[in-house]
Amino acid sequence: MSSVTDIAGHRTSLMRLSEMTSAVLEGVFALTETAKGPAFYKAVDVFSELGRGLRLTIGLDLRLMAFARVADQPVRQGAGTVERAEPATRPEPVERERERDVERDSFPMDPLGRVCALERIITRTPALDPDRKVSAEIIEIKAFLEASGPTPPEPSGSPVSKPTSTLNRPPNRAERRRMRRASG
Repeated sequence: MSSVTDIAGHRTSLMRLSEMTSAVLEGVFALTETAKGPAFYKAVDVFSELGRGLRLTIGLDLRLMAFARVADQPVRQGAGTVERAEPATRPEPVERERERDVERDSFPMDPLGRVCALERIITRTPALDPDRKVSAEIIEIKAFLEASGPTPPEPSGSPVSKPTSTLNRPPNRAERRRMRRASG
């Protein structure tokens, strides 16, 4: 399991990746303004793919931020039970959206996958990185992500299972008190 510092490192890498993708998007937008005919349609396709990659990168960063919030919450231990406080407003990710993202993009929804997606676009369209600065940055980020280990699990999964009552909900205060008394 990754630590909180790993989550911070992954999030920092994703922010750098978002900034690089935004800079490349500006270059592609400039190309679409001057291109005509088939070159215009190719530039529009690259612009669309980069914009979608940027959206996925930002979405992944938001998921990691939600996971970090859940991981940072204090763990309260009662007599024989372990509870983790849930954040007040945590949006549940839509499963279909994740499936579509992976299916169409063919790269996994983790920081390394997002870097590989940008790298593929840059290698297919070398005019977007004439001075090779973005490619050098991609190499640095990939090296960091490969060395830092796996990405933390999705925030939708609860790190600690909660005891539930017969009504399939977490027990309230009175039920927890009864459970403590019954356990001895």
